[in-house]
Amino acid sequence: MKLRIILRYVFVLLLAFAFAGGRLMAQARQIKKADTAFRYHMYDVSVTQYQKAFARMGRKAKSDPDEKNRLLFQIAEAYRYSGQQKSAVRQYQRCIRSGYFKVNPKVYFHLANLQLAEGEFDNAINNYRDYLDYIPDDSAGIQGLRAAIVARKAATQGTRYQIENVRKLNTNSGDWTPRYYDAEGTIVAFSSTREGVTGKKNDAWTGQRFSDIFVAKQDAKGGWSQAEKLDQLGKTSTGANESDASFCKDGTVMYYTYCGNENKQKNRCVIKTSTFDGKAWGDPEEVIIGEDSVSDFVHPFITEDGTRLFFASNREGGFGDLDIWYAEGSGAAFSEPVNVNWSKDDSPEEIRRQRGQKFGDSRVNSSYKEAYPYLRNDTLLYFASTGHNSLGGYDIFRAVLRNGIFTDVENLDYPINTNADDFGICFMPGQNKGLFSSNRGGGRGSDDIYWFHLPDILFTISGTITDESTLQPVANAEVTLAGTDGMLVSATTDSKGFYMFDAGQVNENTTYKLIVEKRNYLGAEGSETTVGLIASTDFEHNFVLTPMPRGPVVLPEILYDLGKWDLREQYQDSLMDLIVLLEKNPRLVIELASHTDSRPIAMTNDSLSQYRAQSVVDYMIKRGIHSERLVAKGYGSHVPRTLSHAMVSYYNNTPYMFDSGVVLTDAYIASIKDKNKQEAAHQLNRRTEFSVLREDFIPTGKSNISALVGMGDWSNMNKIPFTLNPDDKPEIRVIANGMGMRAVYDPKAKVCAISVDAAMRLLQVGNLGKNSFKNKEKAFNADGEVLPGQHLQLKELKIGKYILPRMEFVTAEDLPAEMLINASGLAKIGEYTIDMDARQIIVEEE
Repeated sequence: MKLRIILRYVFVLLLAFAFAGGRLMAQARQIKKADTAFRYHMYDVSVTQYQKAFARMGRKAKSDPDEKNRLLFQIAEAYRYSGQQKSAVRQYQRCIRSGYFKVNPKVYFHLANLQLAEGEFDNAINNYRDYLDYIPDDSAGIQGLRAAIVARKAATQGTRYQIENVRKLNTNSGDWTPRYYDAEGTIVAFSSTREGVTGKKNDAWTGQRFSDIFVAKQDAKGGWSQAEKLDQLGKTSTGANESDASFCKDGTVMYYTYCGNENKQKNRCVIKTSTFDGKAWGDPEEVIIGEDSVSDFVHPFITEDGTRLFFASNREGGFGDLDIWYAEGSGAAFSEPVNVNWSKDDSPEEIRRQRGQKFGDSRVNSSYKEAYPYLRNDTLLYFASTGHNSLGGYDIFRAVLRNGIFTDVENLDYPINTNADDFGICFMPGQNKGLFSSNRGGGRGSDDIYWFHLPDILFTISGTITDESTLQPVANAEVTLAGTDGMLVSATTDSKGFYMFDAGQVNENTTYKLIVEKRNYLGAEGSETTVGLIASTDFEHNFVLTPMPRGPVVLPEILYDLGKWDLREQYQDSLMDLIVLLEKNPRLVIELASHTDSRPIAMTNDSLSQYRAQSVVDYMIKRGIHSERLVAKGYGSHVPRTLSHAMVSYYNNTPYMFDSGVVLTDAYIASIKDKNKQEAAHQLNRRTEFSVLREDFIPTGKSNISALVGMGDWSNMNKIPFTLNPDDKPEIRVIANGMGMRAVYDPKAKVCAISVDAAMRLLQVGNLGKNSFKNKEKAFNADGEVLPGQHLQLKELKIGKYILPRMEFVTAEDLPAEMLINASGLAKIGEYTIDMDARQIIVEEE
């Protein structure tokens, strides 16, 4: 009996041990399955597997807290990689509460990155700081903290970009990476996981449907057609992921990302290409890039001629998790890739040196992820990056090609970029508008396509000029606008004293000096700036002109030692107001007159007064006033002073009053009985004064306008600055018949052309007439509007310092700017070269 009980007890124990062992083995198998799914990038699947493994731990979690916390962290990682950001945030916070940050401080870093992407800037800053407490020298943490601080500030600011969700293209699934499919910019190809994709299963990585490439067409009114799959035959639309299509110029050759979905293995992403034969897309080929058959190749961008392929890859030799590379070739065969951080001509030694070099934010690839390249006009590389102090997640950046290397990385800022992922930009051909994708809040799906537009900023400067003494408008005053960009243009006030510089004359990021001139008035100056402005602005700048003084103007007291003429230092300040007046009125020529009293001295009063007047002139020349504007004249005692108003003169600290209208002749002074008052009268006669002789001064060797605005050596510059328009052609500022305009230089253009609108503007302000046109009256329609195709002659065209008389133009519509100048037209300035890097036209001069 006892033996039976003992055997039963042993059996129960063995059964319990077997059950526990089986449970442990099952748990181990479950964890292994989860780790395998995670390793194969099946993140959505691994979340479920890890959760099952965690649930099976039960009470064992208390005895093995390290494994419990590891599973919590792996669940958070799987959520993050599969794009389930909110779930990832909650899971990382759970890891922190369990103390896992002591084992792996990265939990703070990943949480901070997600909070930055969600716009929780203060929380992100705190978690970056907690992370840096454990790993203070980590560059990624330092950059993340800096990015969060910058993003918090940027959220209250913005650029002039306008954006709008293209709801017709978007669904409640993912829609991303738009690309214009045709040269006109009316057909768009994009990636989508919407209903109707070929794949019937969900992607184990994202949990969404497998993606296909779709297309939609935009009509003339801006409406979009219903999107449909690009390939209806299933050759480039399969059960796997196809995305990120890019096309050669004619749209018949496509490159795209293909990511396989084979079970129980790590699936590789590659680039494939397919050709359209006029009816259907052909069988795709995998693009072979160098000898790399291991790395992932994604997000292709093919140049218009199909000879250079940009892409993102995690291949060895890069700077971060994902870098942008390019390779040269055609079809499905391309050369060994070149990292865009260096030039293809760099030697292997130079490349090895650069791999160990830190470029900061000047180069494209960083220690973070760079992806979704897009090349515009062969010189501007747009890309997405989680580095470069992004505002959170991926931001869109731009880099400029200089000496074979893309550099000068610039963030496009809010509202293009937000704290979410913003990526996959493309431009409508030849225009500053296009499409991009983002998973920011307020969208329809996980990723949405957005339209953007960079509107022109328009500035005007206008105002009214009035007379200080009469408060009446001053007509026919000349107002000159001088810009730091070299633009010089003038306007004349109308009968109401009004002047205006329109949007074609006032440019962005320029500081202007306004100079007002009118005969018989002292000049006036003012300034306005458009630097830093991101919205159109109409500046109002009014002036009040002071009538030119008639007769001599007595300067503040300037005293000399008895019989001396040296200008004493303490009286030099008395001349400052006169110096400023002459600087503001550069056309004035004045006489500086010195007067003595009538009492005899060792030399003649005439000589002494001449020396004193000359001492004042010499000092003013030292202060920069041109010698030809100053005439010294000594009058001795020959011109007694006439008092234009009652005055007080001090002698021995006693004031003496003299009435208005008194002439201080010797007879008048002798009639004064008080000797001290006589001395006070003599003192009033000892004076220095100035009178305006004329208003037409122009220094020798300088042009009228250069003298007026004080541009220094500007008139001798042989370099004409330009910018690049959306078609990568030089755009310069010119003055056509006195009106500022934009002109695009196109050496291949057959004729020099001027837009119909620009010709009408010249007509409306009187800077052009019917006789300027070859066909005279026949150049206009019945409404008086200029017809296209009409030949006209400009009186003069000013490009930089060069004035080209009698230039002929043909009126046209749809020009890239107000004017188009061809090679023969620009050659009229002389021999020249174009420096695209320095953005200058350099004229060769003897």
